[in-house]
Amino acid sequence: MKKIKYLLLAVFLILGIMNCGKKTENPEKEQVASGQTQGDTQKFLSDKEIEEIIKISDENPDKINSYISIINGLNEAVLGAYSGAYKKDFTDGSDGFKVPQGEAIDNFLKIYEQYEDKYKELDVILDEAEKKTGQKPELKKLDGFAKGFIENMKKERIQMEEMYKYYKSKEYEKDSFSKGKELNDAYFKAIYASGEKYIPFYSSFQEIFAVVENTPKK
Repeated sequence: MKKIKYLLLAVFLILGIMNCGKKTENPEKEQVASGQTQGDTQKFLSDKEIEEIIKISDENPDKINSYISIINGLNEAVLGAYSGAYKKDFTDGSDGFKVPQGEAIDNFLKIYEQYEDKYKELDVILDEAEKKTGQKPELKKLDGFAKGFIENMKKERIQMEEMYKYYKSKEYEKDSFSKGKELNDAYFKAIYASGEKYIPFYSSFQEIFAVVENTPKK
């Protein structure tokens, strides 16, 4: 059990879950997950499923390690910086599109370019983990949770890149932000979809970690 314990411990230390009050670098996904787990007693994995996942992963940690890499990759990508810059200058305070003013577009592009390498690293992590979802050993529901999140997170990444290309190419000068409005709607749709799928994926690791942490040492 030591292998999986150390893997999970690394995740939660990085995200600050074990460090009281530490703010994560991926607020969108974390807020969705914490909102679900703090105010809801729903369990995503049964005790038996958790026991099986721990046993299998301790013997062969490759797959669960690839899933853990997703959480680490999200944290490294600092998606909150991108969404924060976009929401601040391109929306009406909720999800409605507004025409950006002043240096908003340049600032938005700079944010993307600042973290572009991390976005690409996340893309690779998602691709690699996606391949493993259908491979043995089977991790029961966790495989399904991972697959659902990966599929939707990849759609969110596509929208992020589409928005960047649109504003970088200054296409908005030709269509008076017509496509910008469409991209805005697609982006928020993708965010909410990936956030919804992140809940069971992330919460499953919290449940597994709780069991591992509370298991008496032999």
